Amino acid sequence: MTMKNIIPGALMAVVMLLANTAHASTISYVLDNSNALDDGIDYLTVLIDETASGLDFRIETEDALNSIAGTNFGIQSFAFSLTDGIGLTPDDFTLPDGWKLTFNRTMSEAGSFDYRLTGTGGNRADPLLLSVAGIGLDDLMLDFAAHVAGFSSMEGYCTDPTDSFGPQSRGGGCSNISSAFFYGARPITPTNIPLPAALLLFVSGLLGLAGIAHTRTATLRQH
Repeated sequence: MTMKNIIPGALMAVVMLLANTAHASTISYVLDNSNALDDGIDYLTVLIDETASGLDFRIETEDALNSIAGTNFGIQSFAFSLTDGIGLTPDDFTLPDGWKLTFNRTMSEAGSFDYRLTGTGGNRADPLLLSVAGIGLDDLMLDFAAHVAGFSSMEGYCTDPTDSFGPQSRGGGCSNISSAFFYGARPITPTNIPLPAALLLFVSGLLGLAGIAHTRTATLRQH
């Protein structure tokens, strides 16, 4: 096979690879509301990859929680819902060891969700990794909730020492918060994913070979 035939085929392979990469979908959301801590703060990030078989989730805590994390800190439950008419079974889920699936459960002030995935105090996760087969990004209701435990915060429950009827107060003062629910779905603007260096080098080499082949062809035609 001549160089003239190899180069177009190789370029076509690169184009197909780039097209497949472009069609891979990833979305990210921030949970910035809480039932116990201040709203408007980035508490957790939900990263979702759409694959040929379904969706891969990665849920991880952000600095606002990491900075107050204790010894048994982590995500203890995560919940989401789907559009009407879509139903999943436990077989559709790949969960961390010790985690279980429940249906139509409430996540505090965040409300009720179709699917809640729950661990125990002994198998909290951060990040929480899970997969759901048979669904795509278009099937998701863009609203998520998570329960995080094992941190220590005095925020939100301080009362006048003379007020014995204040929230979480026994004779006033502050009550420590060790767990809370977080919810929301503020989208994160996606960033362009750079091409791997090896692929860029390969493309540059092909373009160079194509230029050489073109020059040789032009020279032969002149003679």
